[in-house]
Amino acid sequence: MRAKNKHVLPPITVVLFLFFFLGVLYNFFTPLWNPPDEERHFAYCEYIAHNCRLPVYRPDYEGNMVSMAFHPPLYYIMGALLINNDRELLEEQIDINDGPGFNRIVPLQNRDASAYSAKVRSAHLLRLFSLIISGCTIVLIYRTALMLFPDATAIASLVALLVATIPQFLYTSASVSNENLNTMLSSAYLLALLYVLRSPCQIRYQVISGFILGLCLLSKTTSIMYLPVTACLICWLSFKEKRNPIAPLGIIIGTALLIGGWWYLRNWLLLNDPTLSKTVAALNYWHIRKSNLSWSEVIKIAHKTVVTFFGDFGSPTLSIAGYHVGFYGIIIITGCFGFFRYLYGRQQNAFQAQVLVLFLLSILGGLGIYVYINIKYLGFFLGRYLYIVMAPLAIVAGSGFYFALPQWVRPGVLRIVCSLAVIMNVIVILTILKPASADPLLTTGIDQQRFCCSTCAISASTTIGQTFIASQNNLCSIRVMFSKDNNNIKNGSILFFLKEAAGDKKILYQIEYPLDQIGDCTRYFFVFPPIADSLGREYELSFEVPSKISDSGVSLWYETANCFAAGQLLINNKTVPGALYFTAYHFNGNIPRTDWQGIRATVIRQGWYITIPELQLYYERSKDFRVTTATQGKMILLEGAKRRRDES
Repeated sequence: MRAKNKHVLPPITVVLFLFFFLGVLYNFFTPLWNPPDEERHFAYCEYIAHNCRLPVYRPDYEGNMVSMAFHPPLYYIMGALLINNDRELLEEQIDINDGPGFNRIVPLQNRDASAYSAKVRSAHLLRLFSLIISGCTIVLIYRTALMLFPDATAIASLVALLVATIPQFLYTSASVSNENLNTMLSSAYLLALLYVLRSPCQIRYQVISGFILGLCLLSKTTSIMYLPVTACLICWLSFKEKRNPIAPLGIIIGTALLIGGWWYLRNWLLLNDPTLSKTVAALNYWHIRKSNLSWSEVIKIAHKTVVTFFGDFGSPTLSIAGYHVGFYGIIIITGCFGFFRYLYGRQQNAFQAQVLVLFLLSILGGLGIYVYINIKYLGFFLGRYLYIVMAPLAIVAGSGFYFALPQWVRPGVLRIVCSLAVIMNVIVILTILKPASADPLLTTGIDQQRFCCSTCAISASTTIGQTFIASQNNLCSIRVMFSKDNNNIKNGSILFFLKEAAGDKKILYQIEYPLDQIGDCTRYFFVFPPIADSLGREYELSFEVPSKISDSGVSLWYETANCFAAGQLLINNKTVPGALYFTAYHFNGNIPRTDWQGIRATVIRQGWYITIPELQLYYERSKDFRVTTATQGKMILLEGAKRRRDES
């Protein structure tokens, strides 16, 4: 038997092979700068590489600002070693994509292509570095599971595979982000604490734990939660075994502060703000929650947390499918049931009981800081923030799922679950990431970008329309921008019509969209299957609401000046001076294959006229460069239009 098995790969090797295989695919099908804040994480590394010092996190409206500098610097110091010190700035070589498609950022036109290529090479090196770090996370979680279940390689392998095939974990691992290092060091710290629990008198394990905890403090500020977790664990253990907790606490926390405390001391001396929380709140005031959480918000946060923990790729239309969430939901529910049954039905030894207390304290600590963030800030329901306690969460769910299965079906079910986990990642890559990263194959036709006012509100008695002549064949999308009275939010839907402008005005497409999902100064693409022979034909786009809605609170931005000779602005089918702000797009491919290309009639929300990422990029640039950007002109145009709207 031994002779037959000597060439069989260890299970963790197979898991790592699958992880890196999938990770490379995620990397390939995720365009650079598309993952959340990837360009800003890169800019932090770039600053250190260029200046050989750390940035100070405070507004610099004259020079370039490193907006991610509120994060501790360990990941960025390591990343700086992989960046060529070419003195070029990434933020002056990229721009926000203002057109269709999910690619957030595009290279600036008329810039040095070779300089941008150097940034691309460095970014891919950083992505590879992040992927290797996450591979280490999987090994550490595998080792932690083996510490708790020493004779159950199958449990440890299942836990490792479940972590390695979480789409969001793979997506984050294949991007430039300090989240990867923080997850790895947090997993390493919990494993080190297990050695402390197993050999409490071994000072070396306490020193190693403190050293790793110090690195955690230098990777992400949320790691501070491990300080009270450690204190509670050591005090509980010392009380139970009638030992003095001061020595182990002093060694672990003292070593941690010695390694990582200088960062917080520096912030205290420079800004009187050790964790930079006050500075972050001041510079990101629009994220501060100004009212208490309602039950509807709690439910929304809970739902978004689950989705963003398992797979959300930067857009509501780029999340994993419901059946994928259901797959993990079954594993979690079954796992919790199985784990509690395991605890109830078996007698744990002293070490296992201590490990379970550590896991409980860690999960409570991670949830506590996550809840605090969501109470203080708006829109921070990002499940990946819980990766700081990935190890205990995965071990509880994975081992519990294993124990919940009857022994006679266990091998077959586990094979099916592991196969499905891998297959569904391939499905995510082929059906979500690949289409999203592809060129939308749309070209701009009519493009009326001027606006100064908003129309009267669309209502049962008021219809807003615009005629135009298509400049190309395959007309497939119309983009408009809405104005909305946020104090007049109505239920119901707004109706978009595309008609032939001549003759009996035949309705070609009708699309319905919820009124309560429309935002102020927000642009939307109304997409429909391409009209093959649209070149030179006159069309009418219009918006109306059902007769039961007296005032929708929604209007459209338009320009009063005579700036568009190829069409007419219509209110209740009567011509009035001016033209809507709108853009017509045409499909230039063969067969539509995505929503952008008109595979079906739908609505895609582009976001604010000036999105938060665009505004962040604007203020991160130097003043001299900033005034040359398109964002500068958009800000002037929008501010003037909003002022006139508010005065009317």
